[in-house]
Amino acid sequence: QTALTAYSYQDLPFGSVAEKLDTASGDSRNNLFQALLVLTEAPKDKWSFSGLDVRPLPLDVGTTAFDLIVWLKFEEKLEIDLQYNSDLFEADTIRQLLADYRTVLGTMSNNPEAQVGELGIAIPPTESRNHQRLDTAPQAYTGPRNSIESQLVKLWEAVLDKRPVGIEDDFFELGGTSLLAARLFAQIEEDFNLRIPLVTLVQAPTIKKLANVIDQPGAPDAWHSLVTIQPGGVRPPLFCIHGESGNLLIYRSLARYLGSDQPIFGLQPQGLDGKQAPLTRIEDMAARYIKEIQVIQPEGPYFLAGYCMGGTIAFEMAQQLSGQGQRVDLLALLDTYNWRMIKRTFLHDLYFNIQKLWFSCQHFFSTNSRKKLSSLQARFHEFSNESGLSECNRRAACAYVPKVYSGSMLHAHPARQYARYNRPEMAWDKLVTGGLEVFCVPSYPAQLVEEPFVRDLATKLRSCISESTARENSIADRDACEHQSMSFSPRSATTARETLCGLPVA
Repeated sequence: QTALTAYSYQDLPFGSVAEKLDTASGDSRNNLFQALLVLTEAPKDKWSFSGLDVRPLPLDVGTTAFDLIVWLKFEEKLEIDLQYNSDLFEADTIRQLLADYRTVLGTMSNNPEAQVGELGIAIPPTESRNHQRLDTAPQAYTGPRNSIESQLVKLWEAVLDKRPVGIEDDFFELGGTSLLAARLFAQIEEDFNLRIPLVTLVQAPTIKKLANVIDQPGAPDAWHSLVTIQPGGVRPPLFCIHGESGNLLIYRSLARYLGSDQPIFGLQPQGLDGKQAPLTRIEDMAARYIKEIQVIQPEGPYFLAGYCMGGTIAFEMAQQLSGQGQRVDLLALLDTYNWRMIKRTFLHDLYFNIQKLWFSCQHFFSTNSRKKLSSLQARFHEFSNESGLSECNRRAACAYVPKVYSGSMLHAHPARQYARYNRPEMAWDKLVTGGLEVFCVPSYPAQLVEEPFVRDLATKLRSCISESTARENSIADRDACEHQSMSFSPRSATTARETLCGLPVA
């Protein structure tokens, strides 16, 4: 997928980018990169020409364009040609690099799960001392500078069960999840008497940044549902709608696997800050969210995704956008069903709760041993912390009556599912007439956007967006081509059309 994305930018060669950047490389050094790794494939068939003897000959030009170039070639065995700048490297150093590389490859082939520390590479005494100096972080990194940072350090260490935690450490890189973040922010609200939305952790994932938010909350701004999860990128924006809890952090892993070139915005519910009454109808939520997304994208095509209840809102948003004459090129419902059709008897609820416990236990025992405790704590917090906003959203979802949608839809669901959601009347096939694609993710219920299952989901969503973008570009090129053809006289239009479009002419 990464390669296909790169190929889509063939009209912007790397050389042109480097020229525009004007990196002002010196005569003796390339400022863009210093090391190059090239994997080459030898021709599978021998070349033969009548009257000629053709064979490859090694060529040594006696110089190198970069500090280090590694050529890898697979034939009967792996061959490595390492070219280096002799002003920077000694021959003995290069020989040691090759020996270390052989060791790494041997370890990886025997044990792909090996850790870096298990690679068996001997570090010379001078490098060992350098590693020790690097591992000892400066005081500004590990130590807090004020009482707010000191208190946050204690909270992070308690929630993440890690010590020590530095003020520059990233919450998610330390193993933080959206559920652990909910525990952290509940404790922040209690200790600092300040309620801030969970999504703040996306823009302020370190203690240093979060302390500034707490220390200088500023004047209360008007509430905005639209939140930037991943800025920048050249692809069309993907809008992800909140689930029942209103938590947008569940989309952080999805954003990471979708790639840094994919801009992602989240939509959080009114009332999440506790200052406003929550909206109680799916239709009202959809209308408000459409107004906010059209501030940054006035016209379609739109790309919408929603997890659980968020899929219900995305479905209604697609209906309203279609009613405005706007195009929706992706409507992705993630583990979302027609909640109105749920049977809520005592026996149905009892069986549902038993299944929730059973699936949670299965997921717990299949989890990496290092993550079992945090997983158990997170699930306990999830079951024991139901907010009034969650209950309000649940009632809104169950009261929503979906109408038939004329567009297309992607429904992603886990391979293992609760019995109450597997009933035919809960499905979407009778409510979507433009084409329904069902995508099954090998996960347990309620874990579609969690590791490691979120990778498969991200791959599918990225593929859908890429296909839609390719179609859009193709249509735009064809329309431009036909428009240009129409500007010629009837006699010259045939020639122009063949030249510009490459199409057969009747």
